[in-house]
Amino acid sequence: MGDHYHKKGETMFSYRYMPMWMDSNLQSSDDISNENIYQNFMVAPQKMNMHMLGLMYAPSNQIRKLLFFKTKLFAN
Repeated sequence: MGDHYHKKGETMFSYRYMPMWMDSNLQSSDDISNENIYQNFMVAPQKMNMHMLGLMYAPSNQIRKLLFFKTKLFAN
């Protein structure tokens, strides 16, 4: 959202969605199974959905304000 400009008083809302799939888990450069991960952590994600919400406002022609929220949802 920071790759363009708005004139004074303009507002822009944005929503982005990004799904991600993981093929394997690594510890350093070695493959590690989900069972080994569960010994130390509660989850071993295989799929992640990221939702991003943004707001951009230009109080003047020289200043722009940006507010950005994101959340990640994991699924096995």
